[in-house]
Amino acid sequence: MTTSRRTPSREHDLRMHLGVVLMALQMLSRPPTTPLKADQQELIDIIQRASKAMQDLLDNPPARSRKKVGPRGKDA
Repeated sequence: MTTSRRTPSREHDLRMHLGVVLMALQMLSRPPTTPLKADQQELIDIIQRASKAMQDLLDNPPARSRKKVGPRGKDA
């Protein structure tokens, strides 16, 4: 008997990649590094805001709207 493999959920995939991004940000900002230039710090800030927005979406997914589908897959 073979066991069927389950495909990881979209949420799992997004959380895994988000974790990698957050770890990379920690590594970039961790001392003892030389002080970051203004443009480097700005890039880190942008990535942090994007990561926060992704985390918020994962924690509070938008409600899905369901369209009624008529015959032959067309919208009713």
